[in-house]
This record gives sequence, structure tokens and C-alpha cells, in this order.
Amino acid sequence: GTLYIRSGDEQQWYALEGAVSSAGLDTQSLGASNPEQYFAYFDAFENIEDFGTQKIRGVECRHLLLEIDEARLAELIAGTSEDNDAAINEMIGSTAFRVEIWVGVEDGLPYREVIDMQSSGATVMSGTTQLDFTAFDTNPTITAPSGAKPFPVESR
Repeated sequence: GTLYIRSGDEQQWYALEGAVSSAGLDTQSLGASNPEQYFAYFDAFENIEDFGTQKIRGVECRHLLLEIDEARLAELIAGTSEDNDAAINEMIGSTAFRVEIWVGVEDGLPYREVIDMQSSGATVMSGTTQLDFTAFDTNPTITAPSGAKPFPVESR
């Protein structure tokens, strides 16, 4: 399949197709098709700091800063291949993570997640992603965005 990513202030859509396998990514490894797989990564969080409540799209949410247990994260991701596991361990060990999440006070659902990664290793993967969760318990109609450009993937 194709993974579509909207990036930057220009709001340009990018398509991640043939480059997916060469970059070591696929929709399964990203947890895109299985919410339970995505939430399993929450087992790697420790030392939660509470910033109080904020509203996200009108919903009162608890704003939390989560520290990642790097060893636990490596365990949760491991298992695809020895080469991939070694690359993942190197990336995790050389990357500083900052994870913030906004969880609904009444319903306990995640409304926003911001992940900041700053890498200093051989595999440079730095950047910030923001995920906004909406339309809970609905069956959305998904249409691929038109005008998507090929996603620029650099090998180092």
C-alpha cells in the first residue's frame, strides 16, 4: 500500500510507495492498521509529568509528558529481523525522545500526541510529528489525496 504524509507549512501531501521498503518502513511497522499495536507502545512510557488540563477541539484533556524507557521500547519493536533489530537499537540509543499526549478527562481517549525526536547517531531521524485523533467510533471514508509528490527519502 501507499502511506500518505502531509508535511510542513505548505501542507503538501507526499506519497511513500517504492521508497517504503528501502527505508525499512511499512504500514504494519508503523502500527497504522492496528490501534492495539499502536497503544502497546505505551508500555514503554515511564515518569509521567502532568501539565494539567487543556481543551482540544472543545474536549477537556489531561496534558502529559511521557519519558520513554529505551530498553522497553526496543523490546516492543524487536522481532522483524536481526539486521533491523540492530538498526532499531542503534537508533533508539542515539535519539532523544520527547512525547506529549492529551487524553480526554471524561472518556480516557487520546486526542493529540506530539513526538519530538532528535538523533545524534549514524542514522539521522530528527523531527516532530503531531497526531490528532478524531471521529472515534465511526467508519470513515478514506480518499487518497490528489497531487501527492513522491516522499523524499535519503539514505545515509
